[in-house]
Amino acid sequence: MLVLLVFSVISWAIMGQKYFDFKRTREESAAFMKLFHSGADVAELYRQAKTMKGAPVCGLFFASYDLMYRGRGWSGSREDLWKAVGGVAGDLLGQFEKNLSFLATVGNVSPFVGLFGTVWGIMDSFRSIGLQRSANLAVVAPGIAEALIATAAGLVAAIPAVIAYNYFLGRVEGTRRELERFAGEMMGMLQSGSRA
Repeated sequence: MLVLLVFSVISWAIMGQKYFDFKRTREESAAFMKLFHSGADVAELYRQAKTMKGAPVCGLFFASYDLMYRGRGWSGSREDLWKAVGGVAGDLLGQFEKNLSFLATVGNVSPFVGLFGTVWGIMDSFRSIGLQRSANLAVVAPGIAEALIATAAGLVAAIPAVIAYNYFLGRVEGTRRELERFAGEMMGMLQSGSRA
């Protein structure tokens, strides 16, 4: 049961952190995209991206700008730039996927830990019956109650973790699509030099 409590506490901490990370990211991304679509020049976009590195679109713009204008390994070909941008996008998404595997593990393992507690509680009930040589409710009830509590604890740890895992995985996928759309727009703007 202690293991389930630890799993649950860590899961809730991850859920809270992820929630606030995604909330901040959404706000910063929206502000940057509004500026990006307003026709602001590259220098202004760069200044804003530098202050909002928590948003993936800002991080992608910042890194791409550095590649193109500061000469960090860009050979000049569009394909090389796309590869570099793809690598940056992958790194940014990796930050959002961090700790999601723990939620998936808790969601998968906790019911089994609870089930183990259930089996243990039922075995304890049978042991009590054998020692008392009686199968009355007073002998059986404590072990059965312990078994049911273990089952419930496993589900209480697993259900929120699975829901959060699926929710945040959806948010990561949405962020990936947002980065892909933005990368196309940004590459066109940076390569054309239309806002230099």
